[in-house]
Amino acid sequence: MNFLKNTSIVRKITISFIVMFVFVLCLFFTINKQLKSIGQEIIRISDISIPGLMIVSDINQNISNLRREQFAVILYNNSGIERKTTSLSKIDGYYSNIDNLILKYSKIVDGNDDKYAYNELKKSWQTYKNKCDDFDSYINSNNINLAGDILEHSYKKFIDMNDKVNSLYKVNVGYTQKKQQKGII
Repeated sequence: MNFLKNTSIVRKITISFIVMFVFVLCLFFTINKQLKSIGQEIIRISDISIPGLMIVSDINQNISNLRREQFAVILYNNSGIERKTTSLSKIDGYYSNIDNLILKYSKIVDGNDDKYAYNELKKSWQTYKNKCDDFDSYINSNNINLAGDILEHSYKKFIDMNDKVNSLYKVNVGYTQKKQQKGII
């Protein structure tokens, strides 16, 4: 710092302000870069992760309600045609809701593990639907024994489908937890 000893006071003040300006400028660019990164992750979480968790939760709820209603319609068989019709209508609604939710989730699939879990759920859902294809027709024809057999034989497919939903849920939760552990959120 000997060179500063022989410089004028104006130059010393100018150099100190230049050094402070460069430091503040570097600090600004560093903070700006970090804020952009945080902003992108927040947008990603709010546009993909949280909606993904909500959709998967809705799929799980609809699957549970579908299975419950399928068993209920067997019990309603002797309770009158109106109750049976209402129950079958609910079952059709659950099928439609699940199909729509799975389609909706396909638009936000992100990453290999998410894509794999989604495809597994989709296959499992199709398998379950195929296994239960004749359920409504057996109920409408009052063939309760065959409808009950379908539910009994589709139990493993239902459990598999439930496991796939839980797997997809864990992928979504795991993704948000990984981001939190990295300190991005």
